[in-house]
Amino acid sequence: MIRVLLPLFLLACHPAEDPEPIDVWSPPDSEGTFLAGTLDDSFVGSEDLALTVQVWFPASEGDTDFVEYDGLMLGGAVEDGVPACDVPRPAVVFSHGNGGIRFQSFFLTEHLARHGYVVVAPDHDGNTLYGNDLPRGELALRRPRDVTDSFDWLAAQAADPASPLFGCIDPDAGFAMTGHSFGGYTTLAVAGAPLDLDALASHCAADSDLLCGAETAWAESHPDDASGDLSDSRAWAAVPLAPAGAIALVESGIEVPTLAIGGIEDGLTTWQDQLEPIYAGLTTEERALAGIVDAGHYTFTNLCTSGFDGCGDGAIDTDLAYGLIQTMTLAWIDVARGESRSAEWLPPGSDAVEWYAP
Repeated sequence: MIRVLLPLFLLACHPAEDPEPIDVWSPPDSEGTFLAGTLDDSFVGSEDLALTVQVWFPASEGDTDFVEYDGLMLGGAVEDGVPACDVPRPAVVFSHGNGGIRFQSFFLTEHLARHGYVVVAPDHDGNTLYGNDLPRGELALRRPRDVTDSFDWLAAQAADPASPLFGCIDPDAGFAMTGHSFGGYTTLAVAGAPLDLDALASHCAADSDLLCGAETAWAESHPDDASGDLSDSRAWAAVPLAPAGAIALVESGIEVPTLAIGGIEDGLTTWQDQLEPIYAGLTTEERALAGIVDAGHYTFTNLCTSGFDGCGDGAIDTDLAYGLIQTMTLAWIDVARGESRSAEWLPPGSDAVEWYAP
């Protein structure tokens, strides 16, 4: 097991436009100060596509009824909660996995809300539990736009006195980015990793990959641009979870603090084929890699049931894994915002985590 203390410069890193501070800090491994509230909505994005989004927010009060997400999963956030938006809160965007759903990892998004963050997560239409039939290459290009559209929508809500989210974020402060699997790829792309179109084309000529087809889709939609840039300059931190996309994003241009977290026993986005190459390709100095022992691909979701990769007999205890993912993700985002007290949890001090940092 490798444990390396984070370099001191990480304690001073912060986004170019600092978000307003959270008025009440609590340790990243604690329950948090606030109730978690949630709501869902829909809007038409930049591609004339209807996007459904889920928002989690710190709530000052709420009813006693916990949300049942789409009638499928009972969560721990309250419906009809009153957003605690007396000051703007820092924002996070979450991107779900291939064939996932916006609330697939609510254990994490609710935790962030309880600690004072506003989180928005879109359904990537055509790539969800409800329908998963669009070409992956097309989705690889559209998913980052869904993220940008979702943050734009959240910013518009924050500026609308008629919205329950009025005043909840400062649009100029940008957002932290996180996501799982295909959403981990989306996280890296949004944070600044351009598509390596040549590497992808060469690989896909001889083999298959989740992102195959993105190179031709890009050429068709951007005939005069070979950069493959899908980034959003407003992103100020990234936490990809069990990410895909190493073949296209190995030489990344990410300049924001980035923590990759994966499962050592992940059989889908494997440690050797995905996590290690993605970490090795990060060019930002503020980077780290965390491996959760006995965790697999679905450990990072609330969809972790026996028979799924990383779930059931022989896998890490789900509650332990959730706690580690919550703690590391929140601590990393906190520190990236300039909240140095949270650095104590990087690494989290558990034998279930293998930690790598420069």
